[in-house]
Amino acid sequence: MRLESPTGNSATTTLYFDEGITPSYDVHEDAPMVFSNVPSIPEIYSYTLDKVACSINGCGTLQTYTQVSLGYTVGYAGNYTFSASLVDNFDPTSIIKLYDSRLGITTDLRENFYQVEIDSNDLVDNRFFIQITSAIQYTSSPSNCANTGGTITIIPDSSITWDLCQLFDSANQVLQTINDVTGTITFTGLAAGTYHVVYTYNSYSASNTFFLNGNYVTASIGVPAQPIFTNQDVIFNAFTTNSVNYTWDFGDSTIIIGVANPTQVYLVPGTYTVNLFSSNDVGCSATAQAVVTVVASTTGINSISKNNATTVISFGKTVVVNMNDAVVSQDAQIFVYNLLGQSVVSLPITSQSENINMQNQSTGYYLVSIRNSGIVNTKRIIITGQ
Repeated sequence: MRLESPTGNSATTTLYFDEGITPSYDVHEDAPMVFSNVPSIPEIYSYTLDKVACSINGCGTLQTYTQVSLGYTVGYAGNYTFSASLVDNFDPTSIIKLYDSRLGITTDLRENFYQVEIDSNDLVDNRFFIQITSAIQYTSSPSNCANTGGTITIIPDSSITWDLCQLFDSANQVLQTINDVTGTITFTGLAAGTYHVVYTYNSYSASNTFFLNGNYVTASIGVPAQPIFTNQDVIFNAFTTNSVNYTWDFGDSTIIIGVANPTQVYLVPGTYTVNLFSSNDVGCSATAQAVVTVVASTTGINSISKNNATTVISFGKTVVVNMNDAVVSQDAQIFVYNLLGQSVVSLPITSQSENINMQNQSTGYYLVSIRNSGIVNTKRIIITGQ
């Protein structure tokens, strides 16, 4: 705070707020006022909580509305000016005011200074007070699966009334305006994105910027170039938002779980519908679909596939073979081959669903061949390190 005389002479006192500072006098935190008693130079000081006059006054942590008493001495009567500097060191949503209790006048020191007639015989304390509000507190929550449920909650200092509180989107469009704000308000129904909340007090404005996360999931499929040839390695890409789980159904009974960008091999020409199911861990999900055309190739692995009665699902290092509605013959078998053509697993099929443990195999691509009733179905799967 600065006090300036009509002749231009001035004096200052410092108030500061910090964590761990005590509002009562502490020799390590405060500097007691040393009076010069020069009539032409005004003097200003502030009082600690226990009424010690200080030139530097630590006022504690600014968690609630705080009022600090000022004292002054002047040698001559005249028109004196009170002003504040370094107010930008405070949170923009803290209002800093000077209150003249004798005249009942309050001045916003962020925007103005205060001029007043002071006589040398005036009462030197219990007239002027610095009043500082605590910063606006806020909480927020992300949008829901429909991307409509985000919230921003504003908790202002109840000692003042903000004239306006306005919510703006990232394009600076006003979404909502609330007048005469004194208590907690909540903006609801918000999508993920950036928002600005602007507060207005008299001619002063302050703002907070918020980024709301989203739990919603979007999904689309990046398909390889068409047409696809049989026995060709092709990569499908999952273009998703907020997704961590992926399940692919390639339309030929091949299902791959847990891979965002899997490699698929079609063994039989035809038109296939590829389905992607993506989700996150809070229950939001999305699906995407694409149609691909597969044509015969004269090169590659010649695998026999006479029906699609079986389903092969890979999950981490576990492969599940579902026989679905097929009748399992007595000589039905499963063979798993690596890409060198070496058999790594061989076992009989004894039930409609068989689990194959691939823990001893390295990650990569394998061919799963199901032989049942003279029919061979071969599927390509991926084994991950999980």
